Amino acid sequence: QDKQPAPEVTLEVKMGSVVRVVNLKNKITSYYTLVPNNEVNAEEKKISADSAYGKALMGKKVGDLVKVKVPSGDVVELEVLQIIEY
Repeated sequence: QDKQPAPEVTLEVKMGSVVRVVNLKNKITSYYTLVPNNEVNAEEKKISADSAYGKALMGKKVGDLVKVKVPSGDVVELEVLQIIEY
């Protein structure tokens, strides 16, 4: 059987994307949805595309490594595991 490439491999993170990432330090997996500022909702893991995480994730693809400088000054390293488009 011919195997078709998984569709998420060709996707890039953009506004409205749901992104599954793993924190490389603590191995915790999280989902984030990138939204405009007026739709941010921390409980629903909807983060601003203009936030530190949003800017770092924008345009990334599955397998990409991302470094995010958080307000505390620490740098969080993430790996993009999955991108879901709706």
